[in-house]
Amino acid sequence: MVTYSDLQWLIDNEGFVLKDDFSAEDDDECPTKAQIIDALYVDETDLSSFGALQLVSGENITQGTIRTTFFRSVTSTVDNDCSPVTATAMYHNGTTDLPMVGYQIYTNPAEASWDGNNYYANAERYVGSGVSLRFRTNPSGVCTELYWCQDYSTTPYNLTTSAVGYTNFTISWDGGDLYQTPSHQVIVRHTNSVGTIYHQEVVNAKTLVVENTGLTPSTLWWVEVRAYRSSDGAYGYKTANTTVSTLTNYSIVLGHTDSAIAPCDPPSGSNTYWTTSATPVQGDYFYTDSDMTTPFNGSGEWHRDEELNVSFRIGTDGYISAKTTC
Repeated sequence: MVTYSDLQWLIDNEGFVLKDDFSAEDDDECPTKAQIIDALYVDETDLSSFGALQLVSGENITQGTIRTTFFRSVTSTVDNDCSPVTATAMYHNGTTDLPMVGYQIYTNPAEASWDGNNYYANAERYVGSGVSLRFRTNPSGVCTELYWCQDYSTTPYNLTTSAVGYTNFTISWDGGDLYQTPSHQVIVRHTNSVGTIYHQEVVNAKTLVVENTGLTPSTLWWVEVRAYRSSDGAYGYKTANTTVSTLTNYSIVLGHTDSAIAPCDPPSGSNTYWTTSATPVQGDYFYTDSDMTTPFNGSGEWHRDEELNVSFRIGTDGYISAKTTC
């Protein structure tokens, strides 16, 4: 027969997890199937059907999916009403004590999804624990929003910018665990804290690539990161800020001389191109876009800047292979 000492062996050696402490006066006592299910996360379908009887030796016991228990209040449409939690037991499939955005919410350990009807409810690990949050659940049982009833958010720190380009950069920071600081908001302004907002985004992460948001080269940008107590970035925040300058580019008007051998012939037509220097030299590159991502295909021929009175021989990759004064 399967004994309580056998269950303890599963915990110690196979990683099985207790739901609640089980007690036995004698390790040689033989629990029933129902008692095992109450004590451990097991796959019930693998056990024999004798719920009121002990399990025989050789019974196949497989670890089941762990579900975390918590308790909720009655539901309402108000997102920040931290009313007392009542003793309605619920379950979720996440790794934290209380539900987070994206967790599946169940009404029982057998994974019956809860139709939350997009309403809000309060949650505590156990009634009276004093640590509670308000969460929203959709009809499929997925937690879509949360709001901490106490502010556990942590002020962002180690705020840095990297991978700085002509019209983009990456922001990274440290700070509160996403369990208690469920969202951050990044705000990018022109020049300083009161400048025009060029980018604003709520993220559930600690890094963000800012690009394609109207940023311009050669410009100082003011970056603020706010830590929020709610997943939608709507309630309370602590903030940190820094500045970053996008790289400088230069625009130059070039005309094609229609020749691979006559650099100073009169050019036909003209177009604006961008490069990294006000006075480009051999070894530099020309680009067709201001964020310097698309090389100019110069076909290995000469292109003349009439303002500087110089010509550049430009390859298919935008590379300046030669420069001459006209």
